[in-house]
Amino acid sequence: EEGFTYSTLYLEPAWLDDQLRSLFEHAPSAGLPSFADTLCHDERLARATALAFNSVHYQDLRIVRQTAMDDLLACLTRHLHWRKRVNPDPRLP
Repeated sequence: EEGFTYSTLYLEPAWLDDQLRSLFEHAPSAGLPSFADTLCHDERLARATALAFNSVHYQDLRIVRQTAMDDLLACLTRHLHWRKRVNPDPRLP
């Protein structure tokens, strides 16, 4: 009764990478998207995440889901930094 519920919106890493690279034509090919800080204080991002979750979870019309995901990406990219991809095995390319 006094508890709470978590909601999780999972963004497929390959999808996120593809979307970000389409937005940033000069994204470093050997770079990975990252975020320098915890994003819990961004109210706009919190709202965008909730709307994206609800549109996916409740299977809204495709255009509604796409708009919600576009807004989520717009909010995320305000915090985006590219970091160098680290290869843990120097023998691999």
